[in-house]
Formats: sequence, C-alpha cells, structure tokens
Amino acid sequence: PPKRKHDEQTDQVRLCKWLTTEGLMYCALNTSLYGLSIGRIMKLKAMGVKAGMPDLMVLIPQHRSAAKQAVMLFVELKTAKGGRLSKEQDTWIHALNEIPFVLAMECKGLGKALEFIQNNLKHE
Repeated sequence: PPKRKHDEQTDQVRLCKWLTTEGLMYCALNTSLYGLSIGRIMKLKAMGVKAGMPDLMVLIPQHRSAAKQAVMLFVELKTAKGGRLSKEQDTWIHALNEIPFVLAMECKGLGKALEFIQNNLKHE
C-alpha cells in the first residue's frame, strides 16, 4: 500500500498525545477558515477569529518551568520540509514574543516542537 503522507496534522496529533502524557495544559487554536461557507467565515471573523494565530497554546506552570516563572508557549507547527510561515503567522509570532513570559516559535516538525517545549520545562 502507498505510504501515508506525513503532514502537520499527524505531528500535531502526536504532540497533543505527548502533552497529555506530560500532564500539561494546552489547546489548539484553530483559525483556519478553509472550506467554510461565507456566512460561517463572516460570523467567525466577527467573533474574533484572526488569521495567523499559532496552532497550539501550551501552559507551563511555575513549578515545572525552567524559567521558574509560569510561561505560555505558542507553537506554529510546520512540516519538517517545505512548510512556510504566512505573513500573518510571522506577525503573530513576533507580537507574542514581545510579551513577558510568552514564547512563540515556528517549529518545523514534531522534533523541533518537542525540543521547544522541553527546553522550557524544568529538568528534574
């Protein structure tokens, strides 16, 4: 059988399983409007959905933080090969990184996302 294409969704599902195993609070910030009706798109935009917001928000509580301070991480997951940031994604990442104890990063592949999160966890 043909190999299944490895994609961002596969990496994000694996990352979410790992986050759950680690007992970390997180949520997906799905801002994709692709394939929705014009009416639904207009309603979601009116409700505050903005293009470019990173894929996941991860909360690192103070007692688990390498920074000894609660940290909020934002992960923009891309495929290891070929994924590119949109202008809106780049703008969000830069804006989020201006906020104290908030870190946002483009992660090319599951390995980079895990590394980003683990680097912000206290190693015991």
